[in-house]
Amino acid sequence: MPGGKVTTQLKDLRVAAAMAAAAGIELPHLRDTIARYETLVACGYSDLDHSALHLPLIEPPA
Repeated sequence: MPGGKVTTQLKDLRVAAAMAAAAGIELPHLRDTIARYETLVACGYSDLDHSALHLPLIEPPA
């Protein structure tokens, strides 16, 4: 069963990052994941589910 849209996942990741920042916690893997989701949005994959994370590996951005 598909997961949420890339845009929804990105919103949730940003909320988690804001909460971590407010708590004074640095989460480098979270930062990296946000960057990956931002790349998906920039490539036009906003409406796909989280499995789109693999697309840049097989379809590099133009």
